[in-house]
Amino acid sequence: MITVDIYVPYLNLSYDFSLDETASISSLINEIAAMVCLKEHWTAPETTDELALFLPSEKRMLNPSNSLNREGIKSGQRLILC
Repeated sequence: MITVDIYVPYLNLSYDFSLDETASISSLINEIAAMVCLKEHWTAPETTDELALFLPSEKRMLNPSNSLNREGIKSGQRLILC
């Protein structure tokens, strides 16, 4: 597990997440979206296919079929859910 800061521009809020660094990023996006919606009392989206994780320090989108490990993400980094 690694801990990352996830910023959600739509809400202008950041959240700390402990994520499985070996899981696919697409499955993590589903998990993140569900948790944010639960916390903010919103209905979870039926699909998260249009969401992505962006690494601002390197100005790049993460490949949804890769894991955080494979993308080189380390604990403490900031990601943007967009």
